[in-house]
Amino acid sequence: MIHPATEPAPAFDITRASHIALTVADLGASLDFYREVIGLLLSARDGDTAWLRGVEETAHHSLILRQGPVAACDYLGYRVRDPGQIDRAERHLTDMGLSPRRVEVPEQGPSLRFSDPAGIPVELCARMSTLPRRQNRTASHRGAPALRYDHVQVQVPDVYRAAAFYTGLGFRISDCSRAPGDRLFSAFLHRKNNPHDLVLGCRRGPLMHHFAYVTETANLFRAGDIAADLGFGARVEYGPSRHGQDHAAFLYLRDPDGHRIELLGHPIQIVDAEDGTICRDVTERAQFVPWGPRAAQSYLTEASRFPGVEPEEATIRRTW
Repeated sequence: MIHPATEPAPAFDITRASHIALTVADLGASLDFYREVIGLLLSARDGDTAWLRGVEETAHHSLILRQGPVAACDYLGYRVRDPGQIDRAERHLTDMGLSPRRVEVPEQGPSLRFSDPAGIPVELCARMSTLPRRQNRTASHRGAPALRYDHVQVQVPDVYRAAAFYTGLGFRISDCSRAPGDRLFSAFLHRKNNPHDLVLGCRRGPLMHHFAYVTETANLFRAGDIAADLGFGARVEYGPSRHGQDHAAFLYLRDPDGHRIELLGHPIQIVDAEDGTICRDVTERAQFVPWGPRAAQSYLTEASRFPGVEPEEATIRRTW
């Protein structure tokens, strides 16, 4: 088997990718971008920190922005099913030698932080404060508008090793790609009912390549038009086009600090046990993006650092 197998009875129950925290140089400029172009709602702001959410989300936040001297991706957030899962996670991760620690986070219930075996900083959260959904308040919508947080993609040096940790926690692999020699080059892992909560790709890392929000496909053009109108036109990096794996249309943009965000249409569903893993040849580009221009060079070479984590070179060197 080219990819690691899923543990059917994991030690604790992760339900979905939940949130992401970024450090930004200028909080005001970042809020202009995420509110006016991406269309996120500002849930709260306290000094140099802001909490945002999509218009369809009731959870208090899916994006946390903190102003700081060095732009970075601080951590990736996942929800667990209930507070008891935090206790189970703490025991399991301690047994693995990952030194988890309890943290107090505004508007969140019990939360736990650790670094996974690839060096990616992770936060587990059991509960969040709630706010009203705003998807039907169409007249107040800005930008895209982003509906809900969907997934994050991370560059890692060794995809098999990184994926094995998450399949050990019950993640399923919907899609993967194999490099020459039948080596695992990428993996789409999920806990909710679409193809991805976490995507791993074999490149220098760990580095956060992008995080993604779902929107209506027609709003990809609206986001691009608004970005141009507000002086963010040069921040549109790639697309609109369509992915092959999840059949979702996409648009990639860079925020004022260079953090990459994807807006994508509704992905296909992956629900049933017989929805097996599809493994593709990484050299067959049309299976990933069936039409349209190739990605910009920046898309292939630039990504966000995790604080204090030194990237390592990939175990598979691209020859195609």
